[in-house]
Amino acid sequence: MLGFSSKIHKVGVLLIATFAAGCASVVPTYVPPERSGNSVVTVALNRGGVAYYANGEDCTDPKIFAPEHNPMLRADRSLVVPANKRIALNSIFVSGLSSCHVIVSMKLRPDTHYLLTGKMESEQCKVSVTDASNPASPISENIEFKQMVWGWDTCNPITEKKWFQ
Repeated sequence: MLGFSSKIHKVGVLLIATFAAGCASVVPTYVPPERSGNSVVTVALNRGGVAYYANGEDCTDPKIFAPEHNPMLRADRSLVVPANKRIALNSIFVSGLSSCHVIVSMKLRPDTHYLLTGKMESEQCKVSVTDASNPASPISENIEFKQMVWGWDTCNPITEKKWFQ
């Protein structure tokens, strides 16, 4: 299983809430493509949420979810995303005053169902992407883990192999 771990950064929850509220007023809303011919990602994160970037190369063009499209509010936790286009999902975990995030940049195959799993354990966040029809099957083609550049406006690939499981 291709996965990623990140050290937790201590951040005030108030700061995160303020940032999110400010972004909501200027960031366009995500409009999912039709399900046919595209990919589905089921989001299974504990204590967290997910942010979407339409440009997975450098994490630009962020989108916010309307409640009906937010995978964390949907019963099936599914998110329809464009196939054959690099997008990024930022898995965000919050526990008390601790938080961390892991960015997965993906170019997904059409008509394929993926599973994005993640959890926050003590001092680390762990995220992996698998084929939903076989969760033990590793997905490594067209998957990159990235980190945000200071200022949260772009991301770069992670080059330190110590972070990968």
